[in-house]
Formats: sequence, structure tokens, C-alpha cells
Amino acid sequence: PSSMPSVISSLLPVDLQRDALVALYESANGGAWSSKTNWVTSTSVCNWHGVSCSGDIVTAISLRSNNLLGTIPTEIGNLSSLLVMYLHNNSLTGTIP
Repeated sequence: PSSMPSVISSLLPVDLQRDALVALYESANGGAWSSKTNWVTSTSVCNWHGVSCSGDIVTAISLRSNNLLGTIPTEIGNLSSLLVMYLHNNSLTGTIP
């Protein structure tokens, strides 16, 4: 067995959260979203439009009626503390992991 840690296990939870949210932005045409304040910036993900946190852990995504178009990325499944996700009135396909 290799003694090198996998990429995922070496990432901090904050990095996994950022990566999951960036994947959503990229797969759902983020550049055309109605509101995208702070998305894909160096600002804490907890300050991104529609993202709610408990401490620094993402617990909710609320992007209803925000012109999302595309697919729900599998990386969303990495948001292990996500309790709710409001994405209605958008044009998304795929399953929620």
C-alpha cells in the first residue's frame, strides 16, 4: 500500500467545501447567475450569496430563481453537513448525490 495520502484526505474541510461550491458554479453557468456576490473569490464561502454556515461549515444553499442552468455536480455530496438546498425555479438536471 502507498504511504501517500489521497488528495481528498489531505484537503481541509474548508477546501472541500470551496471545491464543491466552485463545481456547482462551473457546472450551472455561474457567470450568468442573477446573484453571484462573492462566488469564486477569496472571500469565505460563508459570505457567498445563498450560502449559509454554522461556524465555518456550509449547512445550506439557497439559490432559488437564480438562473442556474446545467447539472448538479457530484462534488455537492462532499458538503457532509449540508441540511437544505433550495434550487427550485432554475434549469438544473441530474441527481442530488
